[in-house]
Amino acid sequence: MKYLLKIPFESIARKIYFHRIAMVIGVLLTILGNNGCATFDTISHATTGSPKVYSGTRLDIHAIFNERDNELKYLKKFSRSNEMKPPKRPIADLPFSFFLDSLIFPLTSSVALYEVVFE
Repeated sequence: MKYLLKIPFESIARKIYFHRIAMVIGVLLTILGNNGCATFDTISHATTGSPKVYSGTRLDIHAIFNERDNELKYLKKFSRSNEMKPPKRPIADLPFSFFLDSLIFPLTSSVALYEVVFE
């Protein structure tokens, strides 16, 4: 009991403050992540010959700068089925897709290089 009284109030307040900041950041990332991740979509629908290196970033940039009627033509490069669609908010998804594409770059580049050399 005597140790509990020696804990300064400021350290407890800091812990609560940082906990709240972490919760707000987590909620914001969850909200932004719910609009669809272009990287996850393009990698999960990848077929032979489809773009793999920075594919989510490429899809976001195309969705930002091109019109909706051109998207169907561009999406055929990524998958043979029409299941994949660009994210609802590609501008919000672009930094997250770039980060995830950068993380999986060694994997996607090796797969793309294998396709070029052996197929």
